[in-house]
Order: sequence, then structure tokens, then C-alpha cells
Amino acid sequence: MMEDPSMPDYNHILAAVDFSVAAEAIGKRALDLSRRYDCQVTLIHVVDYLLPLGYADDFTPSPVLMIDENELLEQSQRSLRTFAQKTGLEGARRQVLPGSPR
Repeated sequence: MMEDPSMPDYNHILAAVDFSVAAEAIGKRALDLSRRYDCQVTLIHVVDYLLPLGYADDFTPSPVLMIDENELLEQSQRSLRTFAQKTGLEGARRQVLPGSPR
């Protein structure tokens, strides 16, 4: 099969993952492209900065409702690993970063 010369060659595919149904389609497309162009895939998930829940107007924290950012990042790592397995991207690099996905 001849490759279309107007199609770019891919060296590395970065796929942003939000764990939605649409993300599964993106993962499968990344897998297809990585096979076609024999290139690396990196899956990235950005954990949105969250203000701790339970802050009153005077900014007194409620320890019961505090969000542990490290636990949230670890949970996202586990979810990204599961996502990679589900979409056939077990060999992909995976990154979970804090920040704003927008």
C-alpha cells in the first residue's frame, strides 16, 4: 500500500485523556496512528487545581472535607493505567500533571 505523500509522518503522538467516552475514541485513534507510523504515544491527564472543600467565608478549613492532592494524582495514575490497558496502549508513556486542562 502506498503512503499518501501529503500525509505527515508522525514521530510521537500526545493524547490528552479526560476519561470520557470521547477519550476512548482518541486512545484508539492514537493506537492506530502509532501502529501506522511506528511511533511513540504519550497519554497525558491533567488534574484540575481544586480548592479544598469546606472552606467557610473566613477561610477556615474543614479537615473532614480537605482534598489530598497527592491521593488525587495517584488515583488519576491508576485510572490512566486502566485506560491504557482498555485501549491497547499498555506500552504508552503516561503522565499525570496538576494544572488546568483548559
